[in-house]
Amino acid sequence: MSNIIKRLASTVVALALVVGVVFGVATPAHAGYLVTGASVVHVENTSSNGDNFAVLVKGGNGPCVDKYIIFPKSGVSNLDVYERGYEGALTALAYDLKVNVYDYSGDSCRNGGQLVVTK
Repeated sequence: MSNIIKRLASTVVALALVVGVVFGVATPAHAGYLVTGASVVHVENTSSNGDNFAVLVKGGNGPCVDKYIIFPKSGVSNLDVYERGYEGALTALAYDLKVNVYDYSGDSCRNGGQLVVTK
């Protein structure tokens, strides 16, 4: 009887692990691009005096087209990544370059993470 219980317990644990991996333990379900191919037309060093910066994007594709995207410090892994994002936004504004913005944890215009500057 105890062998049957051990096998049953092992099967349940294995099934739970498989379900966890298959249904997205590693990546949030809605992480993705907020905008691609957009122009930065406005950069703010903070939004509502928060620990963040904001950019207004125009054109492109995605759920945040023609909207402000907030970049909270908590949206990226460390301060250096955050500061490079702000510098990238200023560079895109100054040189009229396009940007792609990615949210690592969802699809909210209030949680920009990665900012890619492109021609």
